Amino acid sequence: KAEVEAADKAGLIPDLTGDPGWQDASTRLQFCQLAVQLAETALGETLPAAPSNTFTDCSDLAVRKAYAAKIVNGMTETTFSPNGTLTREQLATMLWRAVNYIQTQSGEQALTGGGSLTGYTDAGSVSSYAKEAVAALNKHGIMKGTSNTALSPKGSCTVEQSVLLSYRTFLKLN
Repeated sequence: KAEVEAADKAGLIPDLTGDPGWQDASTRLQFCQLAVQLAETALGETLPAAPSNTFTDCSDLAVRKAYAAKIVNGMTETTFSPNGTLTREQLATMLWRAVNYIQTQSGEQALTGGGSLTGYTDAGSVSSYAKEAVAALNKHGIMKGTSNTALSPKGSCTVEQSVLLSYRTFLKLN
């Protein structure tokens, strides 16, 4: 609760689409909103947006900003799947891309890559595209396991968890 309140005080929690509850599964769109809020708050500037016709199933401004910043990709070349449930490894990948964008734009390298997933029994189930992000966020104490021995990379991520990970990243960047 204290971290969520601190994230709100820091200006990191936008009005999320669908007005979700804290324990609801976060969607791809909602995390774009959080990631863009993180980047804009950390940088003190508005991110540029991709064109409104970038995706056929979503023209949301936060999605277009996240796409232009290379924080997110579509599920296909023309679709984004905004209401798709976000997995922990997808969140880690998007968040790590946001970190890279922020650091590139600011010229500051507070967080480095690397890290190890040794000790997690399900480390082998982390998708290849997400391994670097999950390991780096774990290394910096931003993303922890769901237990001492499990990462649960394919599990859904709640809105509360999404906010906490965004806030912990913000603290490490500042």
